[in-house]
Amino acid sequence: MQLQFRVQDTALEQLYEELLRADAFADGVLDSTREETDLVITGKMLDNSVFAGEDDVMLFLVGKSLRDVLNRLFGHS
Repeated sequence: MQLQFRVQDTALEQLYEELLRADAFADGVLDSTREETDLVITGKMLDNSVFAGEDDVMLFLVGKSLRDVLNRLFGHS
């Protein structure tokens, strides 16, 4: 089963930003804008059936979303 989520309906952008911040400030270098983490999801489908799962996932943003996160982290406009 494949599920799709709108980023704004999740806390993934905040999690991604925290992972990037930890990477950048660990040694002063942002090594990559792709971050791997263990993700646990739970919820209900439209038919009220419950789903849950856990897996290692690779998080990354592109375009304006990535620029917004990097601007917040490093203070560039």
